[in-house]
Amino acid sequence: MLAIGELINDKLPKTPSRKVPPQFIARILMGALAGGTAGAAHSVLGYGVVLGILGAVAGTYGGAWLRAKLIEVRVLRNSVFRKLAACDVSLHRSLRQPHPICG
Repeated sequence: MLAIGELINDKLPKTPSRKVPPQFIARILMGALAGGTAGAAHSVLGYGVVLGILGAVAGTYGGAWLRAKLIEVRVLRNSVFRKLAACDVSLHRSLRQPHPICG
């Protein structure tokens, strides 16, 4: 139930970035708690806490970087497809008048 609530809240336009201090601190604390819990089960509490914090930081910044790259690729791909579609339309309209984008 909480996961569904988080998913809905994450899609709202008012939701701030995951990298702003309150959200980032909460992610670090939850990472430390989860890592510490897993580490305590194997008698390595300190390592678990540190690895949980590192995982939270890597997940936050790595996820933001990956989302940015995916948006770049999608925008680039869409612009290439738009150019190809424009060329195709201009070719069908008239072979004598070249399209301004295609030349």
